[in-house]
Amino acid sequence: MLCAVVIVKSYKIIRPERAAFKKDTALTASLLTSGLAMGMMNSIFSVGSIILQAAVNGLGPQIIAAQLGARKISDVYMQPLVTVGTSCSTLVGQNYGAGKIKRISEIIKYGALYALIWSVFSLVTAYAFGGFFIRAITGTHDGVIVQNALMYLKINTPFYFTLGLLFILRFSIQSVNSKIPPLISSAIELGSKIISAFAFIPAYGFVGACVAEPVSWFLGAIFLIFAFSKAYRRAAEKFKNSGS
Repeated sequence: MLCAVVIVKSYKIIRPERAAFKKDTALTASLLTSGLAMGMMNSIFSVGSIILQAAVNGLGPQIIAAQLGARKISDVYMQPLVTVGTSCSTLVGQNYGAGKIKRISEIIKYGALYALIWSVFSLVTAYAFGGFFIRAITGTHDGVIVQNALMYLKINTPFYFTLGLLFILRFSIQSVNSKIPPLISSAIELGSKIISAFAFIPAYGFVGACVAEPVSWFLGAIFLIFAFSKAYRRAAEKFKNSGS
């Protein structure tokens, strides 16, 4: 409500007017398909996480506690990477709409740089203070829980830059009107987690669970690098032909 008041008072350019509510079939279809694609992407990701968690649950209560504790810390580390990806998506969409295609590559580069800086910070703090964080989060000094949770962090944090790149490309590619690649990327992650749940974890225990997500991030990011490059070239060609 406060945001609405500020918009009405200070930002006329985004103030809704009657003309904004006129029927626009093309815009409605675009918003609907984008929303459905994002919903399906998040659903696929969540299904993979549930399958992986079910496999971890079979390793016993101490491993479950270790995984949940490490995951809470990991979620804190991941959130700035999600934010960088969302910011890049907004800026990419704005410049795509304005036909300023060259700026999109700059946005991706700066986003990747910020993701790298945060990833290095996460790596250093996880290795230096991981044990303290885990004991504070779990409220226990149980050696099995602390050691396994610390192993999870030490395996995952070196791959946060890959995760950041995944977020940046996944969100940004939707902003250049390319909706299918993020779904394929999520499906790749899902497949990787299913394989981990039924092969890696039974064979290698919790180590297999710790490795599962970095592997899925890596595979998804590799696919999106090629997909985004293709979408970028297509957008550049589109605006070149239109004379923008």
